[in-house]
Amino acid sequence: MPEGSASPVRTEPVEDKGTLLVLAPEPLSASNPQHLSLGRSVQEMLDAKGLLRPVLEGGYDART
Repeated sequence: MPEGSASPVRTEPVEDKGTLLVLAPEPLSASNPQHLSLGRSVQEMLDAKGLLRPVLEGGYDART
């Protein structure tokens, strides 16, 4: 997803917890290639801006 392109991604504040990213109007599915592509794109953009941090030991791998 190129920077500045139209995106279905919405953000919603969650009280004092942070921000919820809504990637699609329907539940995400690992069997939907569009969902996987969008999720990877958002993950890469957030990671590049330093906005992701591991929540589990071992972290995450933006390349997978």
